[in-house]
Amino acid sequence: MLRLPINYKKGAGFNDANSAITITDMKGKFKTIPFEIPIGIILNLEKTEAAGSFRSNFPITQLNQVINKELMHFSGGQAKVNLDFKFDVQKLRIKKPKFTGNVYVKDAIVNYGPRNLTFLKTDIQLDFTEKALLIKKINFKDNRNSVFMDGRIDNFMTLYYENPEKMVVNWDIYAPFLDVKQCIGALTSSSGKPAIQEKSQDSFSKELYEVIDKCQVVLKLKADKMTYSKLVATQTKATIVLSNNSLRVNNGSVQCAGGTVDFQGQLTPEKDHFKWQSKTKIQKVNLNQFLEGLNNFGITSFEPRNVKGKLTATAAVQGLLQAGGHLKTNSMTGVAKFEVVKGALIDFKPITNIAKFAFPFRDVNNISFSDLSGDFKINGEKIQVNALKVSSNVLNLDAKGVYSYGRGTRLAMTIPLRNPKKDHLLLTDKEREEKRTKGIVLHLLAADVDGKIKIKWNKNHE
Repeated sequence: MLRLPINYKKGAGFNDANSAITITDMKGKFKTIPFEIPIGIILNLEKTEAAGSFRSNFPITQLNQVINKELMHFSGGQAKVNLDFKFDVQKLRIKKPKFTGNVYVKDAIVNYGPRNLTFLKTDIQLDFTEKALLIKKINFKDNRNSVFMDGRIDNFMTLYYENPEKMVVNWDIYAPFLDVKQCIGALTSSSGKPAIQEKSQDSFSKELYEVIDKCQVVLKLKADKMTYSKLVATQTKATIVLSNNSLRVNNGSVQCAGGTVDFQGQLTPEKDHFKWQSKTKIQKVNLNQFLEGLNNFGITSFEPRNVKGKLTATAAVQGLLQAGGHLKTNSMTGVAKFEVVKGALIDFKPITNIAKFAFPFRDVNNISFSDLSGDFKINGEKIQVNALKVSSNVLNLDAKGVYSYGRGTRLAMTIPLRNPKKDHLLLTDKEREEKRTKGIVLHLLAADVDGKIKIKWNKNHE
């Protein structure tokens, strides 16, 4: 029932400012979505205010008539809406909106077009309070990942309509399992510019996308198990910030390959790629497992099974990611330092190719070492070796120069001929270091000759 202008304040006169329109038991449809307004009132036709109750219950697929499919497309689920509202109306636009109540979504199937993300069996509970929108009990699944989420957006309605760039969406996320490469692939599968801006005049879809695009999202993530390529990690924790189409990771920590990895990083669009930057601290991981999980960083001169030991390292690197989360070949640059303890080199070709030349009567196929450490600068396919030190039961070696995955290797090596087999019996590091270079010392050069590594005497050694 609709009751047209009445005076809502006695004695205030018969005028627009003292007029009201009341609505009771109103039923209708917005496009295909049914709704009810059990009670509503419009006050003051000069500085208009509206208040009332809003109810709806409908299949989620009916939102396809409201939201452009290139932004979101729904193919299953049910929604139930129970809200009380109050807002000002200025030039037919909603101002200072306040909603209280809740929205329930059950078993929704949603595709988010700009990233081609499909969420299966998604449940959502939205609680609108006077201070914030509380997002509860969201859980969804895609092809491999399961995620449970709770969120909060302070001053949601005002920021939605007036300042979406100031909106901060805070999420607490728990995942029993996450495939990182799949997640990064989704993030890097699009430039973020939706086709709907060019193809559609749907103002609601444009408005909704603008809010999603401009707001800042802060995710506090916990995951029981996480994979990247073949690498498996557990007890993952990180804070992830999504803002201005970039992704930043703070205070990241995982346990993997028997040790821990702490990390932070950033992912930012750059032309047709994404620029990736990270700082990483690795502590006591099993080296062969770690290299196996990361496809040996693309190195083909040896395999992960050729290396054993506990790796501790720091790295500050950057590179370019292609669509799908794959690292662009030879795009990595940065610096790294590492140390391996209680290790072994088994049929390790970069060493055996040299050692057989210098030590034909020693078992260079099975080398156990007390110290393996290095300081590198990475520039694409070339690695500037500032220092590489090997102290083992078969040989000692120091190296410096350039090692290349492709062409351009030029690595100077210093190799004492004395047999260090019994050096472990020496009591102190100082004694071992003093005896390390006693006797005859070979100075060799590993150099690229027509695409093959050749070992020769280094006449111009330091």
